[in-house]
Amino acid sequence: MKKDPRPILIIALLGLAGCSSSQPDEVEHIQHMPVPVVQPSGRAPQIPLSQMASLYQRNQQELTTLTTSIKARYLQDVKPRDIFDDRSDVQRVYASLTRLEQLQMLNEQYFKEQNDRGLQEIEELLSPLMQG
Repeated sequence: MKKDPRPILIIALLGLAGCSSSQPDEVEHIQHMPVPVVQPSGRAPQIPLSQMASLYQRNQQELTTLTTSIKARYLQDVKPRDIFDDRSDVQRVYASLTRLEQLQMLNEQYFKEQNDRGLQEIEELLSPLMQG
């Protein structure tokens, strides 16, 4: 008497499906990331200008790296109709790229204002993405 292999196959596929969807991807994480609006305090920065410039540059580099990575990973074979389809994953990708662009503009503004707390907030937001 032969055993039916289908139950074993179904269990294996369910186990693999459960393992693959354990955490949201970086696009979803970026899309739902808050934009840190930090008003300049009017006081002198708590960190030296050279350290602030370093923080600004690091944030810029991380934002550029994330943007380039997402474009390379998700937007290689995009069809024009996918861009305008609300159900398409491409919409999520463009929303996350927009969020990264907002962070990049804020990073520049915070550096111009010498808003050290704003630069630090951006760094804290980007840190988990760069580590993972």
